[in-house]
Amino acid sequence: MAACWEEPGCNYLLSDDCPHYATGICPRTCMYTVCENPQHEYATGMETFSAYDVDFSAARKENCASCRFFLKHAPRIKTAN
Repeated sequence: MAACWEEPGCNYLLSDDCPHYATGICPRTCMYTVCENPQHEYATGMETFSAYDVDFSAARKENCASCRFFLKHAPRIKTAN
């Protein structure tokens, strides 16, 4: 089963003028990217700021970048020790 952030909001029902069609990422302004998952919860600004090692490129929807569940469970970027 794919993680919720790996699924596009529109279920691939795209038209050629959809920004997702060109970029592969559902923009925040798309009506299909509103998350209805029970684990979705908006993160605070400090939580988002402190998520320096989160791999934001793993998310298919821009809205995931401000989701507490995504920030906690998303893949991490390996940092040098």
